[in-house]
Amino acid sequence: MSNSSYDIRELPTQVKQAAEGAVRALRGQARRPDRVGEVTHRTWELVHDGVDVAARSLTRLEKAIQPPARVMKRTPASRRTSKKS
Repeated sequence: MSNSSYDIRELPTQVKQAAEGAVRALRGQARRPDRVGEVTHRTWELVHDGVDVAARSLTRLEKAIQPPARVMKRTPASRRTSKKS
């Protein structure tokens, strides 16, 4: 197994771990009792509200574009008759 294919398979895991680390750092910063903490906390609120609105909109869109249910008519299977010559 080549090293580059291993690196490519591990990339999503590494990106996820980096994102989780960034979120942990920003959450810690938002807990600070100074001006930086206040600004970070307000930014988290704005991002959270935006994601919430997007999720609700996507849920509505998902329901709106769902195809209608179809009733499948059952037809008898055609029977093949074999002729012996």
